[in-house]
Amino acid sequence: MGAASKIIDSDEGTLEIGM
Repeated sequence: MGAASKIIDSDEGTLEIGM
C-alpha cells in the first residue's frame, strides 16, 4: 500500500516484502 517493495530491518535479519 504505497511502496512496491518494503524493507524491514529486524533482529533476525532483513526481510524484504513486496510483490
